[in-house]
Amino acid sequence: MPTIHVVLRQTDIDGKIITKRYQNATAHVHPTTNMLLVSRRHGPSGEEEEILAEFSPDLYLYWE
Repeated sequence: MPTIHVVLRQTDIDGKIITKRYQNATAHVHPTTNMLLVSRRHGPSGEEEEILAEFSPDLYLYWE
């Protein structure tokens, strides 16, 4: 099962770097908004998509 790692810049005064992990997920960057969308398919035939997280381009540093 794929794991998505998203590395984020925290917006507090310290500017800490944090990593979020999403098991059994997929990710893509929306072509017009540059939002990073992390989602998971479920249901009997994998037809339904559940959005797990959305990150604006100024928040995430990278994902893999």
